[in-house]
Amino acid sequence: MTIKSPDYTIANNPYANVLCGPFGPEGKDTIKSEFTVACKSGSQQIFYEGGDKLEVVKGSSHEICGTDEGQVDTDSPNWSDQKVGKSITAENGSICFLAENGDLHIKARNIYLEANAGESDQGNIFITAKGHTIIKSGEELRLGGSRMCVICPGNMNFVGNMIVNGGFDKASSVASAQFLSAVLAGNWATLISQISKSCK
Repeated sequence: MTIKSPDYTIANNPYANVLCGPFGPEGKDTIKSEFTVACKSGSQQIFYEGGDKLEVVKGSSHEICGTDEGQVDTDSPNWSDQKVGKSITAENGSICFLAENGDLHIKARNIYLEANAGESDQGNIFITAKGHTIIKSGEELRLGGSRMCVICPGNMNFVGNMIVNGGFDKASSVASAQFLSAVLAGNWATLISQISKSCK
């Protein structure tokens, strides 16, 4: 099998290879790269002819930006009004973070999540956990929506005083009398059954 050599070799030493142009076995197995940097450690960076980029880091990868302290950031919720230290934009396609053998930590002064597909009623946020899902707030925790549905096949515990502003109206299979009596009597099986039907 004929092995194609790169068109230009910038560096070829025991520590790194810096190559320009495709190389490898002739035919479909040839790596269609424009620029390749391969280090002795196994880390590499490849720019392909089709516009793709591959970067492999054998160990940890650290990036520090925004070290200029002369610019004062604002507390505006609009990111365009803030000092941007790092920006990642995908004009087409998705952005994926995968850490199946580790954890994902996000820490910031404020965290804003927005799902907007540009159409009415389009743009959803899904959170799924095989274990516990815990939301804790040092101040007030608010949940709001045009319609709210809670399904719990097990026990539902409310610790503290419950204040209900408004009445219980019949909606779907949840009748006000049945719903209120189930709450007061602790008949959660009937309550969950009714809510499950109304949430379909």
